[in-house]
Amino acid sequence: MDELKPCPFCGHTAHIARLKWSANPRYFVVCGNGKEHCIASEHSTFGGFYVNKKDAIEAWNRRADNGT
Repeated sequence: MDELKPCPFCGHTAHIARLKWSANPRYFVVCGNGKEHCIASEHSTFGGFYVNKKDAIEAWNRRADNGT
């Protein structure tokens, strides 16, 4: 699955990014709603870092109501 679900907090479109300062690739997903300061719009306060895009997408798309 390569498609990101909308943000679970505000419903805005999400996007995947890569840490620029890391020697090894690290990916994370954030909400694109930075103007409204959604909690999920900053990786430093929400979410984790993953070694590949697939793991980052799977973690973001996981929801408490369905487990996937």
